[in-house]
Amino acid sequence: MLAFRILLLVVLAASAIGSIGGNREDQRTMMKLFGLAGALFLLSIIAERM
Repeated sequence: MLAFRILLLVVLAASAIGSIGGNREDQRTMMKLFGLAGALFLLSIIAERM
């Protein structure tokens, strides 16, 4: 579970950096990836506590 969270944090960081540069479509895609990774990260925390 720890490796999964670390991977999600790496994806969060990469998508946050990727949303700064690039054209509009790339920025939109990176923001969707950021949202998806963030949601999975929160769900992993919730699942562990249950």
